[in-house]
Amino acid sequence: ERLEKSNSKLGSQIEELTGQLASRESENYTLSSKQKESSLTLEKMDEDNKSLKSQLETVTSSLYSKERQLIESLSESEKLTTRLDELNKQLKSSKHTITDSNDKMAADSKTI
Repeated sequence: ERLEKSNSKLGSQIEELTGQLASRESENYTLSSKQKESSLTLEKMDEDNKSLKSQLETVTSSLYSKERQLIESLSESEKLTTRLDELNKQLKSSKHTITDSNDKMAADSKTI
C-alpha cells in the first residue's frame, strides 16, 4: 500500500514535470521563432541601411558636383561682368570722344 501511494505520488510528480517540460519546450519554440524573426528583421534593416547609405553617398557626391559647377559658373559670371564693365567704360569713353568730335565739327562748320 505504501509502495502504491509512493508510486502514485511519483506518477503525479512525473505527470506534473512532463507538463512543465512540454510547457517550457513550447515557450522555447516560441522564443526561438521570435528570435529568428528578429534576426531576419535585423538583416533586412541592415540591408536597408546599406542601401540608404549608398543612396546618401550618391546624392552627396552629386551635390558636391553641382556645388563645383555653381562655383565655376559664378566665377565665369564674375569674369564676364568685369569684362562687360570694361567694355561699358570703353563705350562711354568712345561716346565722349565722338560727342567732343561732333561738337568741334559743329563749331568748325559755324566758323566756316
